[in-house]
Amino acid sequence: MNKCHVPININSMNSGLCDSCCKAKMHLLPFSNDSYNFHAPLDMIYSDIWGPSPITSFNGFNYYISFIDAYTRYTSVFLLNSKSQAFQAFLQFQANIERHTGFKIKALQTDHGREYLSTSFTQYLASQGITHRFSCPYTHQQNGRAERKHRHITEIGLAMLAAASLPLLHWDDAFLSATYIINRLPSSNTKNLSPYELLHNHSPDYSFLKVFGCACYPCLKPYTSHKFDFKSDLSVFLGYAPNHKGYKCLTKSGKVVITRHVLFDEHKFPYTELFSNTNPPLVKNQFPHTVLTFPILTSSPSYTSNSISHDPSLSSSSNDGRVQIQNVPSSNNALPSNSSPAFVSDTTTSPQPPQCLI
Repeated sequence: MNKCHVPININSMNSGLCDSCCKAKMHLLPFSNDSYNFHAPLDMIYSDIWGPSPITSFNGFNYYISFIDAYTRYTSVFLLNSKSQAFQAFLQFQANIERHTGFKIKALQTDHGREYLSTSFTQYLASQGITHRFSCPYTHQQNGRAERKHRHITEIGLAMLAAASLPLLHWDDAFLSATYIINRLPSSNTKNLSPYELLHNHSPDYSFLKVFGCACYPCLKPYTSHKFDFKSDLSVFLGYAPNHKGYKCLTKSGKVVITRHVLFDEHKFPYTELFSNTNPPLVKNQFPHTVLTFPILTSSPSYTSNSISHDPSLSSSSNDGRVQIQNVPSSNNALPSNSSPAFVSDTTTSPQPPQCLI
């Protein structure tokens, strides 16, 4: 202004805010980096719900809820049929994480979702002395760790599905396997240690990791009908069994086998070879006027605990390392709305609390 020789009366200038400018030019203020240092596990837990999924999984899930420890970045995931299961998922998460670490949850950070504002949820947090912090309305950046973790899990999970040529109906298996791997990857944010190591004070077993969706050959010898049956068959690796030190394998007969006796070919992805893409079924999701097609299965894979064979000859299989075979129900069998959410890589739908993958 001075260079243009425009006279300015400095004394008449008001140092306050311009009302007109505030009305016309107001914008979001910048967010500062979250530089608060947490000193122990469970000092702060970030939580958020992802969903609804545009495709209901074969196991009937539409959502998942995540819990992220601010100190270790360790992530726990529960699969949900509906948002109303959020409180039940938190109870299972709290019981599991506090028992395994010896620490107590001090604070919980969430958004203003109704699932977090229920009377039972609010009263329980108050009775436990847990501080419930909220992000401001329409300000998801204040719960950024949970939001970014959703992106991390979904991107890795979708990449795994694409690499293995698996249909999107297996997103739940892929997301759980992605979380299992993320917890075991070192990060610069955690001083080049993995979240698992920070939480449990020992290194994870990396030799246990396998490529999602790869070819595998589970040992089926104990369950062959006669001596001329093959001892194994080509199957698809679907992830890690939550309550066993073993793997989940989808056989071409449509059954899910849980066993530790598996041989892997991690350079081969046989899903399209095992399941013909001719005459694919029509699978409707929860949105109207949308039909999605996927490769046909003899029957849909599911891991409900009540589908495990109750033959007396299998009663000791969990102790001697033999396989457990689970029959696969039809894809039309949706889970009941009151079923328990599945934890981490657990897709169990029985009322019993699921176990943690540690």
